[in-house]
Amino acid sequence: MPSPENLILQYFVLGLRLKLNLAETQVFPSILPLLDPEWGDAVQIQVSPGAIQPYGPGEGAQAGGAILVRQFIILTVYYRLNLDQPGRSDTILTENTNGLTDLVTRIRAVFQQTFLNETVFERIRYEGDGQTTWEDGDLGIVKRQITFSAAYGQPIGGDSLTDAELTQQIGVTG
Repeated sequence: MPSPENLILQYFVLGLRLKLNLAETQVFPSILPLLDPEWGDAVQIQVSPGAIQPYGPGEGAQAGGAILVRQFIILTVYYRLNLDQPGRSDTILTENTNGLTDLVTRIRAVFQQTFLNETVFERIRYEGDGQTTWEDGDLGIVKRQITFSAAYGQPIGGDSLTDAELTQQIGVTG
């Protein structure tokens, strides 16, 4: 079974593909977002893992249960502008139903009510957007990052180091 981090990224990719009707070449997981200059679609969304931090009382620790953490998920949206019309670049970013601002609003709406098939213990949290910046001015491509977070429990056990293991290895007793 995939780790919770991996499962959350997979759900984000699948949710965006389904709700925005995008292809596998338009939405995919990425360790580090990087624009491919050969990409030809109008929209590309790369889903990347962000930082993980402790969550909740006691900085996420729970005796005998799960370690509670918050995983940040960063969506990097690359948007190709149609700059064939002189003086319209500002309009294209905000154009109704086709613009970048509308796309970002739809992306936020995809995750506003989901628990990702009960992978997380509270709804996905929208953390904010970055500023729209030029990624490649010659190709007419802008970039915007959207950050979400998901809170979940990491099971304790299996790979966790115990005091008994340490004592056995170094031959020291209490």
